[in-house]
Amino acid sequence: MYYPRSLILPLTSLLVVVGFIPGCMKSPGSSSQEKSKAAQTIVSVQTPQKKTIHWSVEQPATIQAYETTPIIAKVPGYISRVLVDIDDKIDGPEIGWLGEEVKQGTLLAELSIPELEEERKQKLAEAVAMKAMVEVAQKNLLVAEANIKSNEKMVLESESALAKADANSKRWSSEASRSDEMVARRVMDKQTAEETRNQAIAAASELDEAKARVQSAKARLTESQAKQQSALSDITAAEAKARSADAEARRVAALRRYAYITAPYKGIVTARNVHTGHFLQMNSSQPLFMVARLDPIRIFMEVPEAAASQVGKGSPAQVTIPSISNAAISAKVTRTAGVLNPDIRTLRVEIDLPNPDFKIRPGLYATVSLPIETPNAYTVPGKSTFMLDEFNYCFIVEEGKAVRYQVELGHKEGDEVELLMLKKADPKSTWHTPLGNEQVVVTREGPLETGTDVQVK
Repeated sequence: MYYPRSLILPLTSLLVVVGFIPGCMKSPGSSSQEKSKAAQTIVSVQTPQKKTIHWSVEQPATIQAYETTPIIAKVPGYISRVLVDIDDKIDGPEIGWLGEEVKQGTLLAELSIPELEEERKQKLAEAVAMKAMVEVAQKNLLVAEANIKSNEKMVLESESALAKADANSKRWSSEASRSDEMVARRVMDKQTAEETRNQAIAAASELDEAKARVQSAKARLTESQAKQQSALSDITAAEAKARSADAEARRVAALRRYAYITAPYKGIVTARNVHTGHFLQMNSSQPLFMVARLDPIRIFMEVPEAAASQVGKGSPAQVTIPSISNAAISAKVTRTAGVLNPDIRTLRVEIDLPNPDFKIRPGLYATVSLPIETPNAYTVPGKSTFMLDEFNYCFIVEEGKAVRYQVELGHKEGDEVELLMLKKADPKSTWHTPLGNEQVVVTREGPLETGTDVQVK
């Protein structure tokens, strides 16, 4: 349709006025509120939650023999026999319930030491001779004791005879005095009195003889007592010499036993360095054999510092030896070093595994996984954190505004991550542990920066 030019301008002016009037009718306050709402970012938040985090440490491990022993000769000599070679299985000694060795370990080699064998025979002969000397001294003691008893009896008999002789001497001395009185009164003749006097003299002589016999008997008793003491001393000396000779014989016999090189425990021979006819020196540092105990086997691993406090004796472990089987072997930590290596900040952990068939050999590659639990750890959703310039951050709502925090994260379990430390993304701020009431932004519907107004769902 065609409109005249005169009508177009009035219509245009009318439309401009009509379009302007509604805008003029809006209040200034309603316009600022809409602008404020449009500037807010809608977010969802969650406070850190305390829970136990389950994680694991998996490290390469080293397999070693439980024990490795160099076998060295104690005495010099020639190798007369070599009975084992490398990879031969050996048995250890059997110990009785009193701690005595009831059976020797496997014989590995035998030495020829003729002079030591002769010395052993000599010491045995000396020990036998010393025992014979003890027997002789004991017999001498018996003889001395018998002589003491005999001389004691002779002393008693001689003392009894002395008493009898004394009484007889006194009687005849009295008779002689009475005879002299009777002769003086002319009652007895002199011949009779003389006979009485002779009897008194004889009785006095017998008394002296009895006294001499008593002294002789006592002297023999004293001599036999001295011989008894001497016999006792001889026995003591002979027994001491016998013990010394016996000890010397045992010493040489012990040295002689060193000619038989035996295994100290059940295991295998890992090295042999001798042949028949080799002469061995006492001061030689070269071992004859190297033997290893393979049941149980030791597994060593290094636990990082972060998990060291969670690992101890009895902690569960999973051992995998790929060359044998990919199936994990359940085990427990047998021992730890107790302290961390200051150079690499790790804790040495040892695990003993039964190995009755020697299937696990030292040197095989293995991995060990240690399940770890961290109780009472503060966790936040993993999607609440983000990385910027190689640092981890999150946003926390404070007084209706978003504040960016730098965070230090720990271990992750599922969708949750451990929150260890946090601080405001400000050089002047300091690190602190979570309080548990922080409103951590999990999701957002728009951009966020420190100071951005937020609306929490």
